[in-house]
Amino acid sequence: MSSGDDDRPKLSFSERDKRRRGEGSDDSRPRGRWAEAQEKRATDAYKKQLDSMFSEGQGGAEGEELAAAMRETHGTPKFIEACKAFRDGVGWPVEPELLGMFLDSGEEELVVGALEAILDGISSGQFELPKSLRTQIAVLAEDFNSSIADVAEEIIEQS
Repeated sequence: MSSGDDDRPKLSFSERDKRRRGEGSDDSRPRGRWAEAQEKRATDAYKKQLDSMFSEGQGGAEGEELAAAMRETHGTPKFIEACKAFRDGVGWPVEPELLGMFLDSGEEELVVGALEAILDGISSGQFELPKSLRTQIAVLAEDFNSSIADVAEEIIEQS
């Protein structure tokens, strides 16, 4: 007998059987597919909430406000002003969604700047081009404005 055996209480044969069969365990996990799926959704929502609490978007609270203003004004005459405010406040966006919105602006300065930001990200290996942006950039590569088309073509070549 080793010296550690005396420290633990002895289990009866019925307690050992229960442990072996998994009865009496403190496992409070739900049973069934529906319950497990519901638990997974709750866990994912909790993780997403924690991520949003501890990670700030580009530019912190100011960047989030400016991005929200862009989303709210998308498709309205105030949209270009919101894009310029974002650019002036926190710089060129790094999120694909916001970059796509800049590409939608139709304003040459904003489109070329967003395309150059994408090109810089691809060149440095910090940005992987999502399919949605790839489609937008392919359309812009056919643009009549050569400054837009040239940068878009370069992105297509590098991706």
